[in-house]
Amino acid sequence: MVLSNFKGVVMFENIIIFLVFIAIFSVVIAIIFAFIAWSLATVYNFLSLFDRPYKEPKHKEPIYEEPEQKPLNTKL
Repeated sequence: MVLSNFKGVVMFENIIIFLVFIAIFSVVIAIIFAFIAWSLATVYNFLSLFDRPYKEPKHKEPIYEEPEQKPLNTKL
């Protein structure tokens, strides 16, 4: 009677250890996939710079108008 109850407790502890192992393994796999996705996105972003030749901007003037400079009043 005691032995059968002991087997049940050991089995229950093994299931908990197994579930914890699966949870830790899942987190590690998710971190590895996230790193792979980040590295591929970084490489793709870098390689996209070479997709087309650089074109000069159409408007060489600044988009905003600079305010007129008023002469400073130097009278003291």
